[in-house]
Amino acid sequence: MTRQLVTGLGVALVALAVTEVSSAQTAVHGSVGYSFDAANYWGTGFETQEHSTSEDCAMSCDADPRCQVASFHDATAGAWANKCVLRSEPGARHPENHGVLSWVKAGTRSASGTPAGHCDLRKTDWGNMEYPGYVLKSGSMKGSDGIHADLLKKDIVYGDLRGDGSLLAFVPVFTGTVEGAVNIYVVDADPSCKLRLLMTTGGQPAGGPGKIVGPSYVFTREAAVGGEERVEVRWTGGRLMEPKVLGAAPPPAATHKAQAGPVAGAACERGRASLCVDDDTVAACDNGRWRLQDCRPATCFTGPTGMEPSCSGPPRASP
Repeated sequence: MTRQLVTGLGVALVALAVTEVSSAQTAVHGSVGYSFDAANYWGTGFETQEHSTSEDCAMSCDADPRCQVASFHDATAGAWANKCVLRSEPGARHPENHGVLSWVKAGTRSASGTPAGHCDLRKTDWGNMEYPGYVLKSGSMKGSDGIHADLLKKDIVYGDLRGDGSLLAFVPVFTGTVEGAVNIYVVDADPSCKLRLLMTTGGQPAGGPGKIVGPSYVFTREAAVGGEERVEVRWTGGRLMEPKVLGAAPPPAATHKAQAGPVAGAACERGRASLCVDDDTVAACDNGRWRLQDCRPATCFTGPTGMEPSCSGPPRASP
């Protein structure tokens, strides 16, 4: 597996080898590195190795021309714990609920002789995935230092930017503490479900999910110098171009009361920005729940564009 980091304009490009093959595609599991089928394969095994991770097991298979399938048994597999079985053919597939993950090399045919099914990125299990620097389980990660990461599942966008019917996935993940930023992972897949991370970009979103506009993915984020900006990630000339700032985003509504008011205690998505519900109330998303603060006798104040609202506005004028 090769990785290439390209600095400049906040873009990281990572070349990845990620494969998941079955005659009927199931959810893609594993890591942004190699993806795994939650199943064991009972084909002919020619070597058993000791490995501490499923990715190391898959890499051994990937490097061996004899190997078509690698089955990794994790630490819960008893006598088979941390065993990596390399197989020269897949044989019968047996689904597993825990303990065993298998990686199938691209182009491998199933026991029935049929080729791997076409990959549908929309079936990928993004919530149980290893991303650069952290691992999400059930959509989140909580660190001992208060830093957490959360998959913004509702904001995932799929688009046919190349115009050939194949999809790219734009997967946003919030990372930080009370405040933070969002990384948007741009992921591609070939027909055998070999995933490849094309780009990581982002910033704090300000306008909700991005949108597919022709060959481009366009989203709004907070600008470094204040305000909001629209950003385009475009496919052109057979490749994904670096993000391009299109210009300032349209200003928000002039009145706070035009925004929908959240209900105290109701669920909110981690990373959601605070907002002025009205002149007297500020709402903040605190640990996944809306918390409302009565500002009186002060008023809710947004300050310069891009600042978090707070109860720092001047007192309401007497009638």
